[in-house]
Amino acid sequence: MVQIALQNARENGVINDVKLEVYFNMYIVFLYTDLVFTDEEKQDLEQLYDELQSSGILTRIIGAIDEYDTLFEYLEIMRDTQDKYETSAAGLIKQLTQDLPQTAAIAAEQLKDFNPEKFQ
Repeated sequence: MVQIALQNARENGVINDVKLEVYFNMYIVFLYTDLVFTDEEKQDLEQLYDELQSSGILTRIIGAIDEYDTLFEYLEIMRDTQDKYETSAAGLIKQLTQDLPQTAAIAAEQLKDFNPEKFQ
């Protein structure tokens, strides 16, 4: 649950704090309650989160889960660990190797239309 929330909250290599809160709390709702949501409702988790929060239901659910604070602390530890890894040399090399095929494809596409006479 924690890893999935961290993955879904990542945008361009950076964790979006707002999305992290939304995903983490919505996964808590999905896994700890018997509430049933339609597929359509699950498609827009931000909207569903806002509705649960504004109605007070989310606060009641979180308050009823004894291990919520422990899970949230674990989320923070895992986030810090991932942030440290992503900024390490190993993390940067991994990101570079993942981006390389896409970057090479873009460069190859640009070279197709390259006219050396324009740059003389």
